[in-house]
Amino acid sequence: MHKKCRSAGRQELFLWGFLEGIITLVPKEGGVETLSRWRPITLLSSVHKVYAKVIACRLTLILPTLVPSQQQGFIKGRNVYNNVMFFSLLHETLKRERRLASFLMLDLAKVFDPIRHDFIFLGLETLGFSRHFLQIIKSIVEEVETDERRLLRVSLRAGRETLPITLAVADDTAFVLTTDQNFFASLGLLFDRFSSVSGCMVNWGKSRHLPFGKFILQPPWLCELPFQSLSRSQGTRYLGVFTASKLKPNNTWDFVSQKLTKRLAIFANQQLKFKSKVVILRYLLQSIISFSLALVRFRKKYLQRLERLLAAFLWGTRADGSARTSLAIWEQLALPVGLCGVGLWSLQLFQEALVYAGLGCMISGVLQN
Repeated sequence: MHKKCRSAGRQELFLWGFLEGIITLVPKEGGVETLSRWRPITLLSSVHKVYAKVIACRLTLILPTLVPSQQQGFIKGRNVYNNVMFFSLLHETLKRERRLASFLMLDLAKVFDPIRHDFIFLGLETLGFSRHFLQIIKSIVEEVETDERRLLRVSLRAGRETLPITLAVADDTAFVLTTDQNFFASLGLLFDRFSSVSGCMVNWGKSRHLPFGKFILQPPWLCELPFQSLSRSQGTRYLGVFTASKLKPNNTWDFVSQKLTKRLAIFANQQLKFKSKVVILRYLLQSIISFSLALVRFRKKYLQRLERLLAAFLWGTRADGSARTSLAIWEQLALPVGLCGVGLWSLQLFQEALVYAGLGCMISGVLQN
């Protein structure tokens, strides 16, 4: 297998079955009444996956030098929380300086399905990848065989690590822009040209615009643009976190508590060991709670309510449904394992750490520029 894979760049034959795939449909959430609610997926051989993973692991060593610092997700050594903290700190800075800006969140329609391969390979060549490497990528992307032989010229696997340029068309892309009518008009022309070259289309129906900074009156021409323009008090979600021009801890608390309760309910009726529950809580702390604390500074009482909610899941409930009395206070659970804790977090200390981390990222960015 090693010899055959190394010969891919010389256009030699792969192992039998290497390039064969089975296309099937996977239903999306929210009903399957129409064909658009089904997503096609190609099931590839294990050898194909191993070979692609080897290339992906090698690329991870150089991806940080290829992908700009604005892309924080899915790059080793970077954290998507930095973008959330930057969002919050930028809003406060613009508000203090009495400046107006626009926060535009774009949604690309089924971004990995229509993207053209020639656009991908041109991007890879621009980044400096050799023709030999491009031939290897083409051999495992374009020449996959189905029941009827077809050469694939569009679509990629979502999150395919072997194609770093796909990060340039990643979904959930956000821009901080000046609020200028001519600039927005030129931006629309730019996206139209991008769509014609790459094959990806902007889903304006799901795209959102949020005024940013210090506001007096919202320009009336914003209402004529194809995307939805939100008011000062309205909000949307960026990277899974509720955002608005005027964020209130009460609104964010409702969002966090409801999502956390819904996620914990999945495991409530399962007979889980104590260590398994700790692993689940660590995951929730690293995902839902970390995003929210990075965006909004909660008061101490809100953090204590979150800790009680997590503790109730950890210790379980009685037969009547009431929460059991905690066998240890949360501060004890938040200690390292070596100090008789379980390695969870003190939410108050973690929130302070996020604030200082965000300030450090901004100071580092200013010094580099």
